[in-house]
Parts: sequence; C-alpha cells; structure tokens
Amino acid sequence: MKIGDVAKFLEFQQQLDLETNFMLLYPEERQTVIPKFEQQLQNMYQDGGTVLIAQQQQQIVGYLSAERSPLKKIHHVAYLVIGVRKKFRHQGIGKKLFTALNSWAQTNQVSRLELTVMVNNYPALHLYQQNGFKIEGIKQNSIYQNDHYVAEYYMGKII
Repeated sequence: MKIGDVAKFLEFQQQLDLETNFMLLYPEERQTVIPKFEQQLQNMYQDGGTVLIAQQQQQIVGYLSAERSPLKKIHHVAYLVIGVRKKFRHQGIGKKLFTALNSWAQTNQVSRLELTVMVNNYPALHLYQQNGFKIEGIKQNSIYQNDHYVAEYYMGKII
C-alpha cells in the first residue's frame, strides 16, 4: 500500500470502529499515526500475511486481513480479521473477500485459517459458517465491553 492508500485504509478502520461494537478496538484506541500504522502493515506483509480490500467507487467498504507468524511451526496458519462498513453489509462483500482469501491461501501455502467472533455477532457467525469455518471452542469472558463480559467463539477452517 502507498501512503495515500494507508491513510485511506486507516480512515476506513476508524469509521468502522464508530459503526460497530464488534471490532476489537474502541475508536479512541485506534492508532492514528500513519507511519506507525504503515509499519504494522509492512510487518504483516513481511511475515507472509495480506490485506484484501473491497472498494466501491474508489471508497473502501470492507477488508479482510490475514496475519501469519514468522515461526516455522505455525507459518501455515493465518489469523483473520474482517470488517465491512454498515451500509455495505448484506451485499456479498464478505463472501467475495473470503473467496479471494481462499485463492490467496492456496497460493501462499496456508492450510489453516482461524478467527474469533463474539457469540452475539450473529451475522458474522453466519458468514463464517457459510464459508466453511467451524466452531472449535469458546473463550469465556474474552471481551469486556459495556460493563459486562462477552464470550467469543474460536473458529477454524482447514484449506
């Protein structure tokens, strides 16, 4: 990504943080220093990960990131984060991102995909299950938000 693209992607993520409670960060926690954010992205690419971007009319409307460890024993695994802007949901964007991710995974020797999802995020849970992810466990009290704890499902998919 170029600097302008990084700034645009950061702006998209900040907007996403304002639209939903299902992303991990509160809006005020999002790193807003572009060079530092760009370095985080470069580190992810260097370790073999990727960020897939969905755009409509030059506007970022969704993304899916796949992070990999540089450690050899787990380099075949990618941990995923996905987000789609509220007004663009239910238009097949998530499905297209997962289709592109599957191609990327096969090309890059990734044989396992994994993610976590809050148990009350029903639309995301449905999307993940439609794309072959299975619930492998539950993380009790994983998220503390709005003065109470929320559990997360740990989900995985073998490519």
